[in-house]
Amino acid sequence: MKPVTVVTAVALLAASLVTPQALAAEAEPIKAYPAASGDGGGEGDWWRPDYIADYSSILVGAGLWLGLRTVEPADAAFGPRFDASNWEGVLDPGNSDQLGRVHRPDTVSESGLMVWAGVGLAGVMLQEWIPQLNGLDRLDAQLAHDSVIGYLETLSWTLGVTEILKTSIGRLRPDFQDRARRYHCGNLGQTDGACAGWVGEPLEEGDKEFMRGRKSFVSGHASFAFGIATYWSMVIGGRMVWGKRAKGHTVALGVLFQGALMASAAFVTGSRVDDGRHHVSDVLAGSLVGFTLAQVAYWRHFDTDGLPRSRPQPGKVTAQIGPSAAGLGLGVSGGF
Repeated sequence: MKPVTVVTAVALLAASLVTPQALAAEAEPIKAYPAASGDGGGEGDWWRPDYIADYSSILVGAGLWLGLRTVEPADAAFGPRFDASNWEGVLDPGNSDQLGRVHRPDTVSESGLMVWAGVGLAGVMLQEWIPQLNGLDRLDAQLAHDSVIGYLETLSWTLGVTEILKTSIGRLRPDFQDRARRYHCGNLGQTDGACAGWVGEPLEEGDKEFMRGRKSFVSGHASFAFGIATYWSMVIGGRMVWGKRAKGHTVALGVLFQGALMASAAFVTGSRVDDGRHHVSDVLAGSLVGFTLAQVAYWRHFDTDGLPRSRPQPGKVTAQIGPSAAGLGLGVSGGF
């Protein structure tokens, strides 16, 4: 993958956050929302022009992920390299410490991770339907909307950034030697050289799994799991732990939920090393990617009181760096 492709992909993701909102702001004034109150808050709207930036960034992140999944990865930026013209070279015993794990089924499958993402979406939405935990008498549409949009941004950004890194770095997985043998000897039916006398099973989904064997850094499972857990934990924190609407009886329960979420993400991450799918540095970097993007998505939409930045709060002035009508800059808003 050429460097210009990576730069273009990153530029698309950044532009999707800035340009559409600037155009929308010029086309139609942004409406102010009613201030939040402790007895139910404002209903708000489910649509306004500056949401274009949110929706477009979600689509760009998901599009990058879908588009790059089938792109041939670059030569390994670090670690052993794979030479397609001499594939047997990767079987060098000197590479066994890094590439010699046995290829086996995932402890946590991609489909299982997607199910967890769906559970996370449902959990984020349901928090706005639990008034005894939120201190609300009715659903606050603006809180629900911003919570869901931030969650979807976390997922799409994480998928897009992770796939950019996987494709541009091209690191070989710890089980790549086994993948190479099973692919060339089993799927392609080669019988000479390293395949002489080989007995084993072909690589399931041969072409796909063989190419994925060259996309170890960063771990997608780790980034996705920590993205889900971190964002969901932040939403819980804003409602139940540190936010303006937190109550005494919600703090301990919120912290318990947060701990369970982060422990689940840690389990997924650890399973990738145990399964031989990733090096330790892959999962550490992936965890950092997911954690960081979830933080950006949450604080982009919410303040330290756990209330949406998209409407002014009474007697409070807030400042944030982000998209504005003039581009990327410092925005100040307030209400009295």
